[in-house]
Amino acid sequence: LDALDPELAEEVRSRMLTFADLTKLERRDVQLVLRGIDVTILALAMKGASETVNDAIRTNVSERNREMLDDEINAGRPARLSQVEEARATIVRVIRDLEGQGIITVHHADEDEYVY
Repeated sequence: LDALDPELAEEVRSRMLTFADLTKLERRDVQLVLRGIDVTILALAMKGASETVNDAIRTNVSERNREMLDDEINAGRPARLSQVEEARATIVRVIRDLEGQGIITVHHADEDEYVY
């Protein structure tokens, strides 16, 4: 797509939403997304994720859920990549659903940033 239409390729890139984009959400929005996610799915999605993503998740769950998450992660069971990707897709679907309902706002690359 880059070779055929660089502008369209950039537009597609700016509109794509990935699991890592969780770090781009406002703190309150991250909490809303994580609220409905089962800890086992969350732990699975975190496997192999960047430290930034893991920190964003850990700082936005309750202490009790953080302990359960730690227990699940420390169990150290290997997971298939397809399972990790499905867990991440589940979280991305929640983000898209909440955005579609107007409950959270996802900031895309081409939108204006806030100035404080």
